[in-house]
Amino acid sequence: MIGALLDQLWQSTVFLCLAGELTLALRSNGAHARDWLWFAAAMKFLVPVAALSARVPRPAASSASSLHSHPRRG
Repeated sequence: MIGALLDQLWQSTVFLCLAGELTLALRSNGAHARDWLWFAAAMKFLVPVAALSARVPRPAASSASSLHSHPRRG
């Protein structure tokens, strides 16, 4: 799991650097082209992170509900 996260991190970093370089190269073009580059870079980071976080085990719901099982005083 950590290996997949580290792979995703370095790949996203390289992709981000390339998007930055392309953004500088496309300065004379419209902002629309540069916006799409940054959108693609954001999706390259967010989609794999969301997929990896979906695989992380979550705590059981019963532990959260035990916080509310005590009666209130007062």
